[in-house]
Amino acid sequence: MTTERVVSSGPSEAAGSALQVVELDPLRDPRWETFVASRPDRLIYHHRGWLDALARGCAAFARGPRVSV
Repeated sequence: MTTERVVSSGPSEAAGSALQVVELDPLRDPRWETFVASRPDRLIYHHRGWLDALARGCAAFARGPRVSV
C-alpha cells in the first residue's frame, strides 16, 4: 500500500522550479527502496531493514518511521 502526503510545495530558489516535499512510509511504500538504491550517498540508516528494526525496538518510532523526500 502506498501512502503519501504532500507536506509543502512552492518555488525552489536554487533551481527556479517547483519544489514538492512528500512524506511517505518507507516500510510500506515500494518507491522508498528504489529511491534509496538510486542515491550514491545512501547509508545503512536509509534501508528498510534498519528502519524496521527501529520501528520494532524504539518507542520514538511508535507511530512508525516517516521520511520526507
